[in-house]
Amino acid sequence: PSGRNPMATMQPHNPPLPAGAWPVMLTPFSHDESIDWPAYRELIDFYLDAGSAGLFATCLSSETEFLTADEIVDLSRVAVEHTGQRASVVSGAVIDAPLEDIIDLVDRVAATGPEAVVLAAGTLVPPAAGAAAWRAACQRVMDGTGDVSLGIYECPWPNHRRLDAETMAWLA
Repeated sequence: PSGRNPMATMQPHNPPLPAGAWPVMLTPFSHDESIDWPAYRELIDFYLDAGSAGLFATCLSSETEFLTADEIVDLSRVAVEHTGQRASVVSGAVIDAPLEDIIDLVDRVAATGPEAVVLAAGTLVPPAAGAAAWRAACQRVMDGTGDVSLGIYECPWPNHRRLDAETMAWLA
């Protein structure tokens, strides 16, 4: 090896996301445990009025482990629509489900219009699976979702998978 960083010449596929604060979106609920849509829109306005550069919708802080796939898609859609041109939105496809269901959710969330769809690292393979199995599962998601811009979220649910340096280099 020459000591040259092969990653230094790579160009990103998409323009960079705006710098600044990107709060994770919470999901407000009504007393009947349905999503409180007026409160959700108020929360979006609160974050944007405070100067957020973007929003991270449908992440673990959004209580996605308690939501249906349809509710996740609806939250992303409302976040993108209500934010409009005021800021960027990325939305998670954070579910503990078979890979085919994750791929389907990525496509459905992407159709709502976020800048990127974010996967939870701990949902792609069982906890005992190694890094090679994780990369293979991630490749299946990339192959199955075409040109959807993807991100990875090392969220602690359903298990906390820390990505090793080789996997991070592979992702880059």
